[in-house]
Order: sequence, then structure tokens, then C-alpha cells
Amino acid sequence: MQHSYEDVLNENLGTFLRGWGPVSWNSQFEDIEGIDNAPLAQMFSSLAGIEDVSFYMQVKIRHSGVSRLNAIKEFNAIWLAEESEHVRALSAIGEYYGSGQLLRGHSESYLARQRVTSLPLLNLLGRTYPKGMLAAYLTMGSVQEYVALSSYNAASKLVDESFVKDILGQIARQEGRHMRFYRAGAEAVLKDDPRCQRFVRLVMEKNWRAPGVDLLGCERWVQTFSPLLMGTDLIERYTRLDELCGSLPGLSGIELMKPFLMRCETTLQKQSSIPI
Repeated sequence: MQHSYEDVLNENLGTFLRGWGPVSWNSQFEDIEGIDNAPLAQMFSSLAGIEDVSFYMQVKIRHSGVSRLNAIKEFNAIWLAEESEHVRALSAIGEYYGSGQLLRGHSESYLARQRVTSLPLLNLLGRTYPKGMLAAYLTMGSVQEYVALSSYNAASKLVDESFVKDILGQIARQEGRHMRFYRAGAEAVLKDDPRCQRFVRLVMEKNWRAPGVDLLGCERWVQTFSPLLMGTDLIERYTRLDELCGSLPGLSGIELMKPFLMRCETTLQKQSSIPI
């Protein structure tokens, strides 16, 4: 028997499919000489490394069981194609600004740690509580995509080159489309299900990390993205995350970003002199 939230996911998928497609970036680097800006080089190379985790996310999604739904399976195939193109575009931007070190999110050491710590639990929960895992996946996805689109919008304001602004704007718009798919699905799955709402709140409060923190660590994350934190309104945009997540059914009052920023407060103040 098909649940009503599956109808929402299928309808959502149809909307999503009408606008999908790769970012156009490769031709914009033809006959262009790079410039030397080490902080931007490292920032964009690190963003590429963070996006690169999307390959491993497919493993986690498969173990959680949520890809058994056709709408999720089709969405993820396209999501992976778009995210992998983000990796290539961001790597090219990093190379344009210098020689930032590309961090591979799906390196063997990273995968080995995750196989031991998370995959068995995902497998167990996917079998015993599939609806809860679906709701957690959609909620987590909506939150992470909000962070991503906020970051790329801020980065487009930071750089001077019009072609880099254009590429970042394309990436941000794709992240926005991803976020809308996730969020509409999360609203439908969480609606009128207190048990599911409690489960998702627990998962988010225990497991949410800002994208890239698991890869870089908190201090290095702040140092890497200090150009954004110093030169844009990104912190203000980040602080809206708790309100947006809290407006989902049953998640009122949840705090994710605020505690993260507080944990990073000392490093943030050293890097940006922006009070939290």
C-alpha cells in the first residue's frame, strides 16, 4: 500500500526533473590566466572536497534503505550527477586562484572509519524503522542543502570575477532545487507522526554537523572558510537554519547551527572578529 507521503515524493520528483542539468563551467576557463590568491584557492578546493563526499553518501543511502523508494532512487541518481559536476567546477575555480589542496571526501581512510562507525547502524535502522530513516534523510538533506546554497551565494558576493560569480550562482540554484525536494518530502513524512518527529529530532541533535566539519575538523573548517565568515553576511544566514529546521512538523525549538557556532566561537573571533 502506497503511503500519502510517497505521492508527495513522486510529485516532487516530477517538478525536480523539469529543471535538472549539469552546471555549465568548462568553457568559461578557456584562455584565462589564473591569479594568485591562496585563501580563495584553499577555500574552493576544500568546497570541492566537501562536495566529493556525495559519492560516499550513495553508500550510506543504500545502507539506510531509503533508496528502495523509486522517487528517492531517481532523485539520487541525478543529485549525484549534479554534485559530481560541482566537484569539477569548484576544483577548476580553486586552480584558477592558485594551488589549493583538494581534499577527497571519499578517501579510503574516511570510508574505513565510516564503515565501522555508521554503516551497520544505518542498516539496522533502515530495516527496523524505514519511515523514520526516510524522514531523517530528508530532514538532514534539507538542512545541508540550505548551508550549501547559503555558502555559494555568499562566495559569489566575495569574488570579483564575473565568470566565477556565474558558476557559483548556478551551483547555488541547483542546491536550492535539491533543498526544496528534501524539504517538501520531510514535511510530508513528518506530518501527523509524533514518533517519527521525536526520532528525527534525536537524529538531528545527535548527528548533525555543518558540511565539511567531519572532513576538516572545526578549527580548520573555520580557518578555511574565514574569507566567507569575514567578508560576507554568511553567519547571519547560517543562524536562520535553526528557524527553518524548527518550522518542520514536530521540530519546533530545535537548535543545530547555534551550538555549532558557539563551539567554534573562539576560532571564529580570532579569524573574523564577528561576535556570535
